[in-house]
This record gives sequence, C-alpha cells and structure tokens, in this order.
Amino acid sequence: MRRTTEPQEMLKANIRKQIVGKTMHALASTLTSRAKLGAALGTQYAGDRDVYTASGYPQDITYTMYEGRYQRQDVAKRIVNAFPAATWRGKPEIYETEDSNETAFEKSWNELLAAVNVWYYMLRVDKMAGVYQYATLLMGFDDASSTAELKDEVKKGTGRRLLFLRPFFQDKSVVKTWVTEPNNPRFGLPETYELDMSADTASLGEAATSFAASGVASKNIVVHWSRIIHVADGCLDNDVYGVPRLEAVYNRLLDFDKVISGPAEGYWRDGFPGLSMELDAEADYSQSLAAMEDEIENYIHNLTRVMKLQGVKATALTGKTTDPKGMVEVLFMLLSAATGIPVRILTGSERGELASSQDAENWNGRVDERRRDFAEPVMVKEFIDRLIKYGVLPKPKEYIVNWPEAYMLSAKDQADVGTKKAQAISFYLTHPGAEFILPPYYFLTKILMMTEEEAQSIAKEVEESLAEEEADVAADEEERAAEEKRLADEEAALAEEAKPTPNKGKGKKKS
Repeated sequence: MRRTTEPQEMLKANIRKQIVGKTMHALASTLTSRAKLGAALGTQYAGDRDVYTASGYPQDITYTMYEGRYQRQDVAKRIVNAFPAATWRGKPEIYETEDSNETAFEKSWNELLAAVNVWYYMLRVDKMAGVYQYATLLMGFDDASSTAELKDEVKKGTGRRLLFLRPFFQDKSVVKTWVTEPNNPRFGLPETYELDMSADTASLGEAATSFAASGVASKNIVVHWSRIIHVADGCLDNDVYGVPRLEAVYNRLLDFDKVISGPAEGYWRDGFPGLSMELDAEADYSQSLAAMEDEIENYIHNLTRVMKLQGVKATALTGKTTDPKGMVEVLFMLLSAATGIPVRILTGSERGELASSQDAENWNGRVDERRRDFAEPVMVKEFIDRLIKYGVLPKPKEYIVNWPEAYMLSAKDQADVGTKKAQAISFYLTHPGAEFILPPYYFLTKILMMTEEEAQSIAKEVEESLAEEEADVAADEEERAAEEKRLADEEAALAEEAKPTPNKGKGKKKS
C-alpha cells in the first residue's frame, strides 16, 4: 500500500473535490450532448438534406421562443395549461385524522388557507413550470426583516408565519450556487437562487415608480433554497431541469401557423380578388388617366359600384382558397399523441363535456396519475413539509392529502346514473335467489361501484334496520299477547259473574 504524507482531512477534501468535479462535468456533458443532438435534428442522407432548414424549423429553441409561443399562440397556451388546470380544478383536502374534531395541525392549516391563497399560487407556478424547464415559488416567511437576510436558511421557531407566496419564471429565478457536499442529502441540487425582482414592474403601472424607488426592483436578490419551492415537470436525468411541454410539439405549432395563416390570408384576398383592366387598342381616348384612376379608386374604396371608363374593359378576378380543415385535424391528432391530451379535450371544454366517454376516462386517469406522481410529492407535500420544518404548522403524527374525483358528473349525468342504479336495485330485489348467486356485498361493490366503506356502511344500516324491525315485531307480539290475555281475563271474569248464585236457607226443613 502506498504511503502518503498528506493529512487525512486534506485527502478527504481532495476526494470530495474530485467527486464534485466529476458530477458537475457530467451535468455539463449532458447539456452539451443535448445541444449536439439539436444541431443534428432534421438531417438526412449524411447531411445532404436538412429537413428542418427547408421547413423553417429551428435547431435550438430558446426560452424567449417558448414564452412567445405560450403568450401569443392559442394552441400552445392550451397545451401548457391543460394538465395544470385539470390537476388543480379540484383542490386537495389536507387533514390529520378522520375524526370530526379539528386537530391543532388542521386548525393551523385552515387558518393558513384563509390568509394565503395557496392553491391559486400552486396553479400559477404549475403553468409557469411548463413554459420552460422549471419555475419557482418564493415563500415569504416572517423571519427576514431585509432582503439581505433572504440568502440565509429560514430560522426555525414555533409560531413562524408565512406572509406571502410569489411565482417566478425560470429566467427570473436562476440557480446561483449548488450544494456540492456529497454527504448532503441535497447534493447536486440548488443551494441559492438569484431572483430578478424587476419582473413586477411591467404590470405595476403607476406603482412601478414607487416600487423602483424602494431599491428592491433595481437589484437581484439572492434567496436560500429553503424559501423556494422548485417545480420542474417531466424531469428525466436530473431533478432540476424538466422538459418544456412545448418541446416535442414545437414543429407542429409552426405548422399550425402555416396552415392557418395561408388560408386566412386567402379568405381576406378572396373577399375582393381584384380587377383586370384591358385596354382597347383601337379606342380613341379622351378620358384622362387621372380621371380613370379616380373612377377605379372610388369603386375600390368607396361605396360606388359603377366605373365610367373609356376604352377599358374591367373583369373581376376570381380566386380559390384551400380548406385547411383536413390538415388541422391531422395536426391536432399529432399534438394529442405527443401531449397525451385527447383531441376533443384539447379543442373543447376542459371538463371533457364534449369528449367521448373513453377519452374522458383516459384523461381523468392521466390527471389522477399526475396528481399522485407530481403535484402531491413535488408541490403539495414539499410545501407542507417545509412549513412543518420551520414552525409555521405544528408537527402532526401524519397528514393525508385527499384529492377529489378528477371528473365531476353534470346534473343530467348524475340523474341518469341514479336512474340506472335504481333499476339495477329493483331488478336485484325482485328476483328471489339473486342474493345466492351474487351476495349483496358484491352487488354493491361490483355492480353499483360503491367503495368498501360505503358497502360496509349500508350493510351495517341494513343489519340495524332488521334488528329494529325484529325488535318492533317482538314488541308487537308481546303487546298482542298481553292484549289477548287481558281480553281472556275479562271474558273469564264476565263468565264468572254470569253464573247463578245459590239462595241461602232455601229447602230447610222445619222441626
């Protein structure tokens, strides 16, 4: 074994540096490989044909390009917003126990919801995260009295308060430093962020001047990770950078521009395709060119529908506009395949009222899966755990995140379901022996689709009702028996009274 003269701590430090260096090099290599992959997209025949260049598709898509699409293109905005809107349409219920008595944790949580509109900001940051690789949610705790203190970890303390929430796009919340200690659970994750506070001034209006005068809007602020909820959707090889929701469909969005703008311009031009002016070579022109131009201008721009022209034949031109419907349908099918959003839900109501039952069922399954695998662990639980850790919420034994059904039936649908269930119950009850083929418990859970708790509750109520009915029958029997005994006793008494009484002293012989 080779001996070394380096102290043990120095040796460990060198090893740590090597591990950190290799990790950061791997991250940089990943980003470089992606850049090289982007440059090779669209090339065919050993680079002799470049489909992307010929079709007008960019090799690299920047943040500005993604944000522009989101802000200005209707289909792009729909794709980015569809899953977040469905995910947060039904707000999750947070509770500690099933008991109706409110615990200290539940009381504090309900008070927090009343003070800070948590779900509103969750929805906003979820949408923002899909525009590019991530978005952040700043948590404003009451432990910092100045922006300089935001670079430090939140101070723990009982009764700590959450004052506000504020979402940031990725370009306004850049990772400044990383956790580089390999023995840290957050190794390879952001340690601090640099927030660009000038994002507010664009929408503050007149208040922007006073906000800028405070000095906050004129500088970037360094914020510790404990004050930030990092939201990255579609992460693959790391937990920091997700996949933009428009990345896989960006070329199709450009195709939408081509398909829609071409016919749209054609319809505009077909409204007045123009006139063909044919001059008669043998005509003797006495009308001036200026007079002719005035006649034509009045016809085109004014309400005059007559032109007085000498030696000129005016012929209306005709045009033919291509119907884009077929190509638009193809594009929507491709978008649906790439995003997992059914076509009818992508183009119709967010609740899927216009979608087929199969589309709605598939969509609801994806929404439920997204709630369990992304919204709950990455956003809801991370947020609540952070509040518990720093003393905003009391620590519970455990807490439950209960999501509502992803799809709520309309009043008409609920009535139809109720009618069919009533018919099934009636059929089941009016056919003797059905309970031997399909016991009541399985009828409730498999046919009526009740939960085990609902079926057990109904079974318990039925047992209690039967017991009460048996008790009532037994009571009636006792009462009837008592009444019969009373009547029998009365009859016996009347019969006894009706018997003749013998006369005392009759038939006594005289001496």
